[in-house]
Amino acid sequence: MPPDDFHRHHPERLRRALDAARLGTWEWDISRNHIAWSESVHRLFGLTPGQFVGTFEAFLELVDVQDRARARWEIADALEGRTPEYYSELRVRWPDQSVHWIEGRGHVQRDAANQPVHMVGTVVDITARKQAELALRESEERFRSLAASAFEGIAITDEGRFADMNDQMADMLGYRREELIGRPVSDCVAPESLPLVKDMMKTGNEGPYEHMALRKDGTRFPVEVHGKSFLFAPPENARK
Repeated sequence: MPPDDFHRHHPERLRRALDAARLGTWEWDISRNHIAWSESVHRLFGLTPGQFVGTFEAFLELVDVQDRARARWEIADALEGRTPEYYSELRVRWPDQSVHWIEGRGHVQRDAANQPVHMVGTVVDITARKQAELALRESEERFRSLAASAFEGIAITDEGRFADMNDQMADMLGYRREELIGRPVSDCVAPESLPLVKDMMKTGNEGPYEHMALRKDGTRFPVEVHGKSFLFAPPENARK
């Protein structure tokens, strides 16, 4: 069955598929300033079919006030050809005043004079992803706050390299923090202690144990190490 026939004969099946994906489709007739939404787009904005009056201005009214100026710029960039496609991540405010995140994508259709006449695209709910990203940022900020107030040097390593640390750790090793990010941990271990440290890291031994550390200027000093292994899963969009 051709795709158009499928949509015509199975509208309920299509609606359920779009709802399951939290995805909607839209079309904007630019010359008439008329926007047509699929039923699922209404639900993504917290509306019932018929509540949206179908103009660009009405769409902007639904966007959270903090994101409206950016929404205008991103759409203007697509219409004027500064970007190949329209893409945006926006907060929208439902009638009950709850805030949700949507991801919008669109393609501009132009006439023979290269003037924009239509935009067609999709909208998808990304609220859960944005909440996860916010939770991760808050967790990182709490770590930085805790690490900054600690007397000890604290560092996070990933596959044998420094991923982050507090200023106390950088000062202890005689580096600026930016110099240590991405640097192998072994660069800061005295040669005589390297076999021990490599074995501890390889086996995931959390210590405590002592070894000789190596400052940037080549001087050595003793340290006591306490470690903790953990698994980190990046946000979904960071894996793409």
